[in-house]
This record gives sequence, C-alpha cells and structure tokens, in this order.
Amino acid sequence: MKATLRKNFRLTLNALIELGRKACTNYFPKRVSFLKFYTLDYTNFSTILESRKAEYALLAQGGYEELDIIEEIMSRLTKGVFISWIDLTLFYVTDETTYIGVNIIESASETEIQFHCGIPLPPLFALEDHSNKFDLAEYINAVVNGN
Repeated sequence: MKATLRKNFRLTLNALIELGRKACTNYFPKRVSFLKFYTLDYTNFSTILESRKAEYALLAQGGYEELDIIEEIMSRLTKGVFISWIDLTLFYVTDETTYIGVNIIESASETEIQFHCGIPLPPLFALEDHSNKFDLAEYINAVVNGN
C-alpha cells in the first residue's frame, strides 16, 4: 500500500509541477516544501480571500515544514482514519523552493484514495486563451494584499 501511495503521490506531484510550467512564468525549483493546509479549519472562513490569507500566513510566518506526506498518510491509516482525498496545490514559489499546500480529506468509511492537484488561477485567466502565463508568487501576494 505504501509503495502505491508513494507512486500515486509522485505522479500527482509531477503533474502539478508540469501544470505550473504551462500556466506560470515561474521557474519551479526541485526543492519542495509542503504546507500543512489540513491544519486550518476552513469552516471558519466566510470567503476564499480569508482562506487564502490563512494559507499564506503558514508561509509568511514560517509556519511551513517539510514532511514526508506518505508517512503522514500511513500514520493516519494505521490509526484507523479513512482518507478519501489528497489535494496538492501549487501555492508559492521562490528562487530556492517550490511550496505545495497539502489537504488531506478524511471520510466516514474506507474508500480508494483519490489524488487531486491544482493551481490558484487569476480570475480572468480562465477566460483567456492561455497563451499568456502569470507569475504565481505575484498573484498570491496581490490576493493576500488586496490588490
């Protein structure tokens, strides 16, 4: 099971970085740090902006840590927790590090774990022809700062 989780995680991570290369002007360093978005209680946020600010705070306040997500998942499964969904979000990039937000969605019963990956897109990006790329870090900074 662990080998399958690791393989699916790696495939999803590679797909996410490739998606980022296609949509963003940024260079994505091989050093990856995972942000524990699953530590946030999203029911406390009334808008997407509020949740983005909380996610950004994990990064801005040094609240991120590198982790072996497979070990985190295996630990939960060993404790009898059912996981249905693992979400990876290409969240931020610096010259040295690519930051990926991780959400682990639990379920009430056992199910096959699904993987999802995505990038927060600027509002008008979906309406464009996608020939223009955007700067991910610049976009997240603008969202958080209200620009």
